[in-house]
Amino acid sequence: MDELAGRDEIIEADVIEEGLMISSSSFEIDTSGIQQDLADLAEAIDGALTVYGDMLVTPEALGTMGRREVRQRELAVSRAVRGADEMRRQLNRDYKVPLDLAKKRYDELMGPVIALHAAYKQRRLELDEEEHNQRLEAIRSRYEELAPRIALSPSEGAPALVPFERIHGAYGSKWLNKSEDIDSVMLEIAGIVRGISEGEKRIDEAGLRHATEAKAVYWQTLDVNAAIARDSELCALEERQAALDEDCRAKEEKTAAGAMQPTPQPPTPAAAPATQPIVPVETPAQERKPRVMIIDGATDDECRAIGEFCRSLGITGVFKGPRFHEAVTRLQ
Repeated sequence: MDELAGRDEIIEADVIEEGLMISSSSFEIDTSGIQQDLADLAEAIDGALTVYGDMLVTPEALGTMGRREVRQRELAVSRAVRGADEMRRQLNRDYKVPLDLAKKRYDELMGPVIALHAAYKQRRLELDEEEHNQRLEAIRSRYEELAPRIALSPSEGAPALVPFERIHGAYGSKWLNKSEDIDSVMLEIAGIVRGISEGEKRIDEAGLRHATEAKAVYWQTLDVNAAIARDSELCALEERQAALDEDCRAKEEKTAAGAMQPTPQPPTPAAAPATQPIVPVETPAQERKPRVMIIDGATDDECRAIGEFCRSLGITGVFKGPRFHEAVTRLQ
């Protein structure tokens, strides 16, 4: 009934059927058998304690007894234990009967009461859900009224920039609590909208080179610093790309300039002088002797031409290199 306290309306219960009240006397259960069992158990325990006092001996005395006496004493104690244990089991059996009966009668009598409680609880939950939804829609309407440009979809199928669900998920964990004053919640909504608008204004006034991309990050995060950081990142990428393009352009210009220069050609070897046909001349026979011919300079082709000429005369020999030439020059 505490849940109904504080409400203005007066609730009157409808009487469904007269004569439905049930006297508590209908739950009376006979427990006289249990009382007797308790008395019997107490008596059996007292008897067992008496036997215990009569049979208790020291370990030394027990060690000196013969088998006959030990057996008699064992049987006496055993009877005392069995008697007490039987009374205990009897109590358990007799106690279970009224316990089961009490459970059965409880279910029969309390079933309608429990069902009535469930009905009231279900209706209370339905009313709470209705109140919850009404409060949620009031808060949503206030947000969309204050910020329609970002709260509502610009066209069919297009998502809103900042739908109400995002605002509620980020800030409204307590908005639906009954303990939260609805007027205070509406003031908080207005402050959130104002903060979003001021953040957008800061981005617009920052003169960012990539304002569109930065604004997209802002609508995703509602974080001005994240939006500005995105612009800085894009600017850095542009600068790196410009540097790479300039480097490639310089390399291409250098390659093109090199292609315009004439390629140095190797010197054309001098043509070997044409050999004239040797006309044998009849001269007096002369003695052939080793000779050394000093040539101040000649190319390989010129040396081959000289060699061909000498062979045509029947002269054989070999060309020596610069060191031999230097040695001969010193001897001169």
